[in-house]
Amino acid sequence: GLTFNGDTAAANALDDYEEIDFAPTISDGYTTPSHTVNVGRATKIGRLVVGHIQLSFSSASRNSGQVTIAGLPFTSTNTSGYASMGGVITYQVNFSSNFNQVFIGNNGTIIQFHELDGSSLTGSETSGANNVQIRLAFSYVTD
Repeated sequence: GLTFNGDTAAANALDDYEEIDFAPTISDGYTTPSHTVNVGRATKIGRLVVGHIQLSFSSASRNSGQVTIAGLPFTSTNTSGYASMGGVITYQVNFSSNFNQVFIGNNGTIIQFHELDGSSLTGSETSGANNVQIRLAFSYVTD
C-alpha cells in the first residue's frame, strides 16, 4: 500500500483506490418506472465510498413501499456504529415537496429515503410519478 510522511506501518497504508460507474435503479416506492437517466459514479478510497447519482424516470405508478434506490457498487459495512452513512438530495423535480433524508443501512447496496422525523418515505407520499428527477450525493463505509 501507499504510505505517507515516512509512516511504514502496513495498517496505515492506503491499500485500495477505485473509481466506478454504475447504473442505479428505483427498486421500491414506484411500480415499473421507465428510467430515462440512471447514472452513478463512485470513488472508493480505502474503506470510504463517496459518489453521486442522477435518476430520471417517467410513466411510473406510486405505491406504498419505501422509496429505495438499488445498485450501489459496494456493500456497506455490517459493523454497528456507522450511523453517518447517507447523503443529501441535491436536486429534485416531481419527487417530494418535503425535505427528505438519504440513508444507507448496514450490509446493503440500497439507498433508503426517510422523512425528517425518521419515518420511511413511501412512494404514495411523493409528489409525482411522471417526469421525476432525483440527484444526490452519498458516502458510506464498506469492509
